[in-house]
Amino acid sequence: MSEQDFFVHKNLRTEREEKVSIAEIRSTRQSDYDISLETFEKGATTNYFYRYTLNKNSAFSMNTQESKYFEKFNLLHAQNYFVLICPLKGELSVNLDGHVVKLNEGDVCIVDKNLFHTEVARQNEVQTFFLNISADLMRQLFNNRFVYFHRSGAVFDFFQQTLDETTTEKQALILKRNYSPAKIASVLVGFSAIEAEFKVKQSGFVFMLKGLLVRLLDALANGNLYTGSAIRVLSPERNIVIQQVKQLIDLREAKISYVDLGAALKYNGNYLNRLFQKEYGLSIKQYSNIVCIRRADYLLINSNKSVKEIISQLGFTNRTSFNRLFQQKHGMGPAEYRKEHQVH
Repeated sequence: MSEQDFFVHKNLRTEREEKVSIAEIRSTRQSDYDISLETFEKGATTNYFYRYTLNKNSAFSMNTQESKYFEKFNLLHAQNYFVLICPLKGELSVNLDGHVVKLNEGDVCIVDKNLFHTEVARQNEVQTFFLNISADLMRQLFNNRFVYFHRSGAVFDFFQQTLDETTTEKQALILKRNYSPAKIASVLVGFSAIEAEFKVKQSGFVFMLKGLLVRLLDALANGNLYTGSAIRVLSPERNIVIQQVKQLIDLREAKISYVDLGAALKYNGNYLNRLFQKEYGLSIKQYSNIVCIRRADYLLINSNKSVKEIISQLGFTNRTSFNRLFQQKHGMGPAEYRKEHQVH
């Protein structure tokens, strides 16, 4: 991986320069949190990115030149959770697997899990919220008859259909506001209230977050405030095969070649590698390495296995190769990473 496969940013929390791997930006994004929040704010010469999860908050910034470099790699990506995208100030467009939709201030796009998308035309974007919600949390809310929100209309229909795991159809829901931003204050304030809860993390904040989420969904489901329209994307057979490839890599959590994957799925390995690279923007080997290093992170923190044992478990025969990949991601070796992150 060359120097051009990284960009450098300043971490606002640690005040340190950090490298971010472009391959990680391209990969399918995973989260184990029921709810998390990411925000973008544009300044005069610097853009700010904030991420809030249930156990920590983080932030970093990019100057104008860094942001332009980053945009080259902001390719179509998917995730294992729902995303509510809302420009609170300004506007942006979202590419939903080839369907480009413009979002004005106060509009909302709800993206289905595993639907490929990316943000485009960001020159007039000022402040945008990305609220991430797990499918498990949405099922809990839908199955609880004591949780009140509009159980009809576009928002309800969207989640009812997308929570059905048997369908191969992916979709996004576009909610266009019917009034000026001032008249949909309940929605804009709802996003800001969720951010405030994440920031302070006081006792009971997780319950508060879920309550605020229900209120936000109820406001979005109000047909007087928003008009909803769905964009549906059918998953072709080619995509299904590539999803199987990705699933095998994710489940194995160790090195695997496209030859082995081809044998397992009864396809030519080179053909699978070409399809995978077209779909995700990186080769099977690159993605397998990302999965391996992610698993190494977990084992270093949560197990007592030696570095040598972890490297062997992940299928690396060359320790130098493993150390180089690990260093590229974290800027330190595995022993130093364990010392810094493991809780004693």
